[in-house]
Amino acid sequence: MKFPVCKYVKTEMDLAVAENLDIGFEDHGFLVLFGGFSYGSGAQGIGLTMSSDFLKRFIRVFGVETLQECNGRQIFVEHSSDMIHRLIPVSFNIEEDAAAEFDIFEWSRDVQKRKSRKGGQHDD
Repeated sequence: MKFPVCKYVKTEMDLAVAENLDIGFEDHGFLVLFGGFSYGSGAQGIGLTMSSDFLKRFIRVFGVETLQECNGRQIFVEHSSDMIHRLIPVSFNIEEDAAAEFDIFEWSRDVQKRKSRKGGQHDD
């Protein structure tokens, strides 16, 4: 199996299995994605405040319709010790499927830029 190349410095690419993915709410009512990924070398949990658009992109990268269907599926994860940067489908073809990946780091950066332009209002 061919692994995708890392896009970010000081990250690594692992084939992972999604585990215990679910949605909760934080104190102010924002949606939070909980769960994690297990790698051959360990595991990494997530707890991301998100929008419905984020959730749709997250689910789409697995090629399924619901969050529960993501659990137990394999996916390539580009990550550092403290952050998941990108999710890439296992069935990716670098020439054809560039849009199929979900670059969480880039998404987060774009949200921060929009928030700063709007004076800190949260719209995502």
